[in-house]
Amino acid sequence: SPFFFGPTAERRKFGAFHQGAPDAPFAVLLCPPIGQEYMRTHWLLRTLAASLSRAGVPVLRFDPHGHGDSGGDFESTTLDDLRAGLLDAAAELRRRTGGLALKLVAFRASSLLAEECLAELGPDATLVRVDAPASGADYLAELRSVDHKYWLEAFYHRARKDRVCNGRHEELVGFLYSRALVE
Repeated sequence: SPFFFGPTAERRKFGAFHQGAPDAPFAVLLCPPIGQEYMRTHWLLRTLAASLSRAGVPVLRFDPHGHGDSGGDFESTTLDDLRAGLLDAAAELRRRTGGLALKLVAFRASSLLAEECLAELGPDATLVRVDAPASGADYLAELRSVDHKYWLEAFYHRARKDRVCNGRHEELVGFLYSRALVE
């Protein structure tokens, strides 16, 4: 069942709750990757949520700040926005499941964010990291490498340099990452 949640209009998130069995021992929060990786894994996350729900596990999947149907725009997204969204989603899942223990399944960069948030979620929250980079710097290096492979043509790099090397953004695989997010 699709819905919107969040404490304020600025932090409004889109979520989809997949009902599990009434006696489920835990609930799963799917934490999607960001940027281009979010776009490429949407179907996978829908399918995973539906499969877990059919197996009796309640699941919440959500669009992070600046992604999909959630509020904000990606070009101004910060780590604080992404952390707050993850914590809001965890609180919403707990509310919908009567406080069940949480299993966070976090993909790529969201694994780093989820790891930072784990202490705030309490001792009944655990984390499964999927294809997690070792660090934010490693993640950016991977994105830059992929971006470079896709855009080797010199004309594109000249046009791109004029467009994004303005000190406010860096374009990586078709998404403008704010300087605050990159740093």
